[in-house]
Amino acid sequence: MKVKNIFYSSFFEQTYQAFYQHASPKLLKNYRLWACDTTVQKLPDNDDTQKLGTHTNQSKTVASIKILTYFDMLNQVIARASIGDKQQADLRCAQSLIHGIPNDVISVYDRGFASQLLPFLHNHFMSKYVLRVSTTFSNSVIAFMASDYTNITVNEQLTQKCFWELAKLGIRKSQHDTITFRLVKVVLSTGETEVLMTNLEDSFTIEDLDVIYQNRWGVETSYNYLKNTWMLGTFSGYSQKVIIQDIYCVLIAYNLQTIMQYDCLPDLAAINQKRKREYKINRNISAGTTRAYLKDLMLDVSDTWVLIMQKAQKIILKSLEKVKPTFKERQRKLLRCNDRHQTELNYKRGF
Repeated sequence: MKVKNIFYSSFFEQTYQAFYQHASPKLLKNYRLWACDTTVQKLPDNDDTQKLGTHTNQSKTVASIKILTYFDMLNQVIARASIGDKQQADLRCAQSLIHGIPNDVISVYDRGFASQLLPFLHNHFMSKYVLRVSTTFSNSVIAFMASDYTNITVNEQLTQKCFWELAKLGIRKSQHDTITFRLVKVVLSTGETEVLMTNLEDSFTIEDLDVIYQNRWGVETSYNYLKNTWMLGTFSGYSQKVIIQDIYCVLIAYNLQTIMQYDCLPDLAAINQKRKREYKINRNISAGTTRAYLKDLMLDVSDTWVLIMQKAQKIILKSLEKVKPTFKERQRKLLRCNDRHQTELNYKRGF
């Protein structure tokens, strides 16, 4: 039986709720943008941790899980998270969270979530989504790709697989029921054409949908940051309870770092205006500062929080980095890694 650490998962919920209550979040047409994605994480391998999830290859079975998050792309905060078996499909991991997504959120998904079930659940719970699908996803998409249209509304009959999945969730539908969604074509810089499925109204143009989907990359970089800066894959113990506790602690620390940085933004704007140059917060320094003051934030009484936060923010504001012009980065070497979201390290300067 899988262990649930209610305290740490509830504490994590408090961090993103505190951010939205405390901050004025950035919006796009009055919507928050949440990108959904998963990452696989290997665990210390023993009989206890294998109960959380496993991965089997040609030679052995090892403990491994799949972590799913909804990441607020405009505000750099992790808004939802769940932990599941590595062998579960991405869509299966997301099912349990869709019902709790607020109505002022646009959820953005990659092709790994493509199905009729996901748009049906978003329609059922009255939330918005943008989903990238393959050009051969269904007969409707194939016909759309063969046409000259760039934006159409499709009414499609539920597949048998979707009908069965809905029945498992307790949603009774007839096989003759249909689902309605909007399809748009987006032409990439390479000349390729991609298809986006959505239930957003026509006030969101193709250009708007393109911008929304492009922002989805933020969830990929957040996983990279969690694994390489906050050391998500480094665990302090070998039991289920400790594993779940450590994962939620990293998510909590990430959100606390975002909250700490948010309070620095007015001072950062004043510094940029005074220096007449554009500076930004150094996220590595910010992470180290958050880590250094995390114990004090957790153990001290509530009336000292403000003083602790102010000390940390002074350090962050003294360690700004200049915003550099964009340039074409050198091609990274292909690394053979067991996990996603691992990066090649730069041992020399000047790259």
